[in-house]
Amino acid sequence: MRAPDPTDRHHTRTALHALLSALLVACLAPAGCGGDDDPAPPSTEAPSSADATSAEPAPTTAEPTAETTPVGPSASLPPSLPDRDETVAIDPDVHFDPPGQGYVRAGQIEDAALLLTGEQEDARIGDFFLENDQARFIIGFGDRVIGPCSWDGNPIDAAPMRDGAQQTPNIMGEICLLMNVGQTIRPERVEILADGSDGRAIIAVTGRTAWLDFLSVRVMLDNIVAGFTSLIAFDLDTLLPLTVTVHYALSPDSDSLRVVSAFRSHATERIHFAATHLLRSGSTGSYFTPLGRLGFGYAPASIDSIDGDPVAFLTYLARHGSYTFLPDPQPHLDNRLPVAGTLVAIFGVATVTHGATSLPNLLLANPRRLDRTPGYIGLDPGEVATVGYRLFTGHGTMQSTVDRVYAHLDVPRADVSGTVLDADGQPRADVLVTAVEQENGRDARTLNQARTDADGRYRMVLPSGDYTLRARADGRIQLLEDITVATDDLALPDITLDEPARLTVRIRTPDGEPSPGRVTVECEDPCGLLRPDNREGEESFQAPLGWERIVFVGVDGETAFDLAPGRYRVHVSRGIAWSIWPPDTRTTRGHALDLQAGETATLDAEIAPVIDTEGALSADFHIHAMASFDSSVTNEDRVLDFLASNLHVMVSSDHDAITDFAPTIDALGANPHITSIVGSELTTPNLGHLNAFPLERDENARRGGPLDWSNEGGHHLTLAELAERLRHPTIERVFQMNHPATPGGAITLLNADVLTGQTFERRENLRMAPEPPDPVTGDTGLWSDDFTAIEVLNGHGSDQFWPALRWWMTMVARGFSPAATAVSDTHTLYQSLGASPRSWVFVPEGQNSPETMQTPDFVRAINTGRLLGTNGPFVTVEIVNSAGDTARIGDTLDITDGPATARIRVQTPEWMHVDTVDLYMNVEDDLLGEPGQALTHELDPTRRIPLQWRPDEHLVTVRQGEFEHRRWEQTVEVELDPGRDAWVVVLVRSRDGVDMRPVLATSAPALAFTNPVYLDADGGGYDNPPLADLAQTRQQIPEPIRFRHVSPRPALDTLTREDLATLLHALQCSHGLGEHDAHGHHHHGHGHGHGHHHHGHGHGHGHGHPPSGPDMDCSRQPAPAER
Repeated sequence: MRAPDPTDRHHTRTALHALLSALLVACLAPAGCGGDDDPAPPSTEAPSSADATSAEPAPTTAEPTAETTPVGPSASLPPSLPDRDETVAIDPDVHFDPPGQGYVRAGQIEDAALLLTGEQEDARIGDFFLENDQARFIIGFGDRVIGPCSWDGNPIDAAPMRDGAQQTPNIMGEICLLMNVGQTIRPERVEILADGSDGRAIIAVTGRTAWLDFLSVRVMLDNIVAGFTSLIAFDLDTLLPLTVTVHYALSPDSDSLRVVSAFRSHATERIHFAATHLLRSGSTGSYFTPLGRLGFGYAPASIDSIDGDPVAFLTYLARHGSYTFLPDPQPHLDNRLPVAGTLVAIFGVATVTHGATSLPNLLLANPRRLDRTPGYIGLDPGEVATVGYRLFTGHGTMQSTVDRVYAHLDVPRADVSGTVLDADGQPRADVLVTAVEQENGRDARTLNQARTDADGRYRMVLPSGDYTLRARADGRIQLLEDITVATDDLALPDITLDEPARLTVRIRTPDGEPSPGRVTVECEDPCGLLRPDNREGEESFQAPLGWERIVFVGVDGETAFDLAPGRYRVHVSRGIAWSIWPPDTRTTRGHALDLQAGETATLDAEIAPVIDTEGALSADFHIHAMASFDSSVTNEDRVLDFLASNLHVMVSSDHDAITDFAPTIDALGANPHITSIVGSELTTPNLGHLNAFPLERDENARRGGPLDWSNEGGHHLTLAELAERLRHPTIERVFQMNHPATPGGAITLLNADVLTGQTFERRENLRMAPEPPDPVTGDTGLWSDDFTAIEVLNGHGSDQFWPALRWWMTMVARGFSPAATAVSDTHTLYQSLGASPRSWVFVPEGQNSPETMQTPDFVRAINTGRLLGTNGPFVTVEIVNSAGDTARIGDTLDITDGPATARIRVQTPEWMHVDTVDLYMNVEDDLLGEPGQALTHELDPTRRIPLQWRPDEHLVTVRQGEFEHRRWEQTVEVELDPGRDAWVVVLVRSRDGVDMRPVLATSAPALAFTNPVYLDADGGGYDNPPLADLAQTRQQIPEPIRFRHVSPRPALDTLTREDLATLLHALQCSHGLGEHDAHGHHHHGHGHGHGHHHHGHGHGHGHGHPPSGPDMDCSRQPAPAER
């Protein structure tokens, strides 16, 4: 073992925060290291209450007023339920707002009129509610849905109320309790302790600890760096011996819901644990925290963001609603505002760990010093501790909740107000006014934000300090600087906005018909504050590449908007199969505009379809919108996104939710242009992610009724069991393995050999029903050929493409041929520009339009491999035998009479470039590494054909209008004489690295791949796959021989910089959320240790430090340094 590097301690700290960040929110893991120099708080045993450490807590003074409601009979339960006496009682007068006069009520929902409406409507009849004259809060119970919050008993809906009427749409997701990262509470009983008749409403939910099904902490951590979990201070394999009661309380004068979780230990010795609350966003907004590095949004996991952010409060803000989570401040923590713990916000989920100052310090603390490590709660047998928070619900402005938060925090503050005027002196409504605190002459942090009313007025509460106000309307921003706020109310001078310019864009085809499309506005010079930064809103909501804006235009083909006076470039596009306006945009960056204040300009943009796609429909099988916890895109924006890029078929794939885009398509009048299929992404921690479609949305079930792959918290379903659950007697479905080459992909998690169909990960490690492995081969029997498709191109990552391509070709070569697909896996609004990548599905005659598409035939075409995957080029393949018979993609051709000719037709719009055709036939070498290990370097083709483009021969005018609308087109022929049954796959790409900007906002070069055409050389059909015999032989290899050249991975005693690079890379990439924008070739993998042909022989390891943020390549899997 190498000597420890003196800097390793620092690297361990950096790694572990990053790991927890993703573990808690995106199915990944966190970590950290503690030391003897950790600051010691006065006490960490009871972070939030004076009486919480009492071994005999004071009994509640309220008697239950309703019968206990047990969990539903279909759920699998622990051996015994806690009885009524086991409710962890706390003193309501200590923990809750005092009772009062006025209206307050708690009860069970029996009337649908009590349900709240909004973008997410998770509540159902039978749930529980608390309400007063100001707000209504709903607690879900008895109908679990798998997700980041695995069990019920949590706040799921909330909205402001006035005179009994809901004031804003519900935008809540869910808030749940976690312990030690991977444990949660499984509710077993709900009680109405007080119904409000005595001036206070209290609901109590009691349960015991259970595994958080959404995470498999040990597997995910050790799968990234072996032995990583041995460094963590607490036991990952034992449930905490706790009974937990979550108390919800509301009084008539309460401006927020008070929530207190009480823990009682049943251990026989002192135990320690960390308490965390997880927030699932649930809508189309963004997180905001004043003390975070970014304000709005979240920072990528990187060496620069290692410890989490101190949290005073966390607001989720959407245009039409907001809510704020205010955890109880901790006396030992101090910052600009009172601090409660450590915050991590990433990909739509946020976690607050109470009392912690640093996640690395928490997770890798010295086990002998847990009583002195901030964030740990210590309990002796029978002892009780609590953590608490307040939940505020508001309108679509930050100040509607944050004003009240500052009152509860009791910070020095003042009421600040003013008026915003137009250039003509008239009051301007709906102006966003942001208060940015100044420190040392720079923007330090946003502390509040308001919108002007119909009279141009705004008002907000600000802590004492120095500020600049930013007043922003569409196309305008004005600063009001040098504001000092003390404790007296402050009326500010009027803010007058400059006059904007107005731009109208009309999109037409050459025959004058309006067309959907995308308008992109680029600043001639850097945009600066013309674009909001993360002090005003989440930057991922802004257009990429520094563009000023993107506008998706609907079926009427016209849009108009304000712009600040200045110089711009404008271009118009409609995806990867259309021309672009102006035609010279690739070199000029678009049409030049120099707009003056008050000017009105109109642009007429002409575009046209230029690719011959007859017989094919374009589709994306992996699309996320607002029902996914990690997407904030409305269904309308998502449909407009794909409509503007001329995608024909949208398949919904929200995480463990079932979404139907059809009503949105219908409302937009877009049915002639685009259609949809209902699906879902099964987001498992042990099998990776898997898509299924078509499905039916159950309007009466939470989140549409997704399949529970965790089996109600029992043994998780295997791949075969999932396929069986999805099988329908009359409806054929696509069952797709998603992003298999990411660290959390199925092939890696199962430690699978795709050639033999064997797995070597133990079932119990994956929470699956235990069965002994094969005594000879070690096969654990978790593989199944029941899936029908596999993502080969997910996003734009070349290094993710190559391992997925290899695994897929290996399966084809042994006789199992799932369809190879290309998908965007889009989560953000601008991640799938150009509707790329996409799959083109070759459908029966008469069905190649959105209106004529028949879903059963469309699904059958996918499952029989009749499709092309692409991020740009369009490719068709015909193979002709000596008799003149023709086979196309997915077909089998008889070649018993001799050689055949492949005709490969390549088409691209004029603005796109490809230079190479690669043909793969019966590839056998360089396919596999060790089971579950990816080879990421390029795979050499059987035949490579360079493409030479001559305008006089290959540039074809398709449409003539104001401009010529042209495409590049070329057909190449290749003679094929395999001499045996064979499969043929074609890749077309740009090997010289020319990208497709600005239609795509990525540096990825053009790439397309076909599914196989099969050749029958012996007259029996394609029944002798080239690797079938080898697969049978390798299935019998004894386990010791198979792994004889694989060194056991040692347990860690510390983390190196190389380990850190691996961890951070995995964190960013587990959900396919990175831009996949790098293109280096990093060889990775080892041989199997036996010499059949040359499958999987090593090509070295790729080391280095993967970048973080939107430009990282999320397919690279850098290997830890050899120990």
